[in-house]
Formats: sequence, structure tokens, C-alpha cells
Amino acid sequence: MELIWTCHQGKHLHISGYVHSPTEERHWKTLELMDEENVITVKGLEGGIDLSISRSSTIGHYKNQNGTRAVYHPKDFEYSGQDLEWTNIEDWQRFAFQALNGEGPLIKALEWNAGIYFFYAGLSSDIKVGINKAKEVINSGFALEHLEKLIKWRQANLDS
Repeated sequence: MELIWTCHQGKHLHISGYVHSPTEERHWKTLELMDEENVITVKGLEGGIDLSISRSSTIGHYKNQNGTRAVYHPKDFEYSGQDLEWTNIEDWQRFAFQALNGEGPLIKALEWNAGIYFFYAGLSSDIKVGINKAKEVINSGFALEHLEKLIKWRQANLDS
């Protein structure tokens, strides 16, 4: 159940990850019982919602009681590569900030994931357009700027 919890009420796009295929159908049924109307399920890395760049990813979209499923191959979009192995939070944080600056070992994964999610969120007409939008957001500094705002907000709230 920890994979599908949400604290948001009202209209939104709910995204949850899973490892084993039977889990996806249980997610859809459970989320329907919770009155979720727009759900994406991702067979992602380690059961999360991060899409792999080393293998295909299955994405299910359940909207208004209708489900569709698609398999995406990063190589079909020239995004295949080696997934970065987890070492520790300090390395991951450094690599994440590098990616938000358009460089480093996570940049391909960031563009691939953001491109897919822009498409599923209805912010792009297809995945290639979504990837281009992701590149624009990253290269403009917009994504990093907003992350820094969130970090400042969090710090201000931790200090109070």
C-alpha cells in the first residue's frame, strides 16, 4: 500500500510504481475504490516511478475507468544507456544537480523521464515533443530554479 498512498484530494494525476506485473492490476482496482480517476502505473526502477534507460518500461494509464498499457523502449528514442547504480545520497544529490545543469551521468535519464511524464501529463503531444520540452526546461534553468525555491521553502519551514 505504501506504493499508492496519496495525501492530495481533488483532481490530479496519480503515479505509482510496481515491480511485479500482478501488482499493477491490484493498484488500479484499489485506486478505483479510492475514487482516483487518473492513474499511471509504472514498472520502474526498483518498483519506483523512475523509468530505466537500459531496458523497456511498461506504463499503464487508467482514466475514467478505462485502462491502456504501453511499453516504451528508450533505444527507440535514442535514449538507451546504463542506469546509474545507487551508491549514496551525497553522490545522487551531486549527480541530480549536475543533470539539472544539463550535464553528468543522470542527464539522459532525466530527459527521458521528464519527456515521458510531460506526455502523460498532457503537456506534450507525444514523447519526442515531451523530451524536447524537458531539454528546454532543463537548459533554461527553470527546473533548477524551482528546485532551489523548494529547498529554501523547506529549510525555512524546518527552522520555524
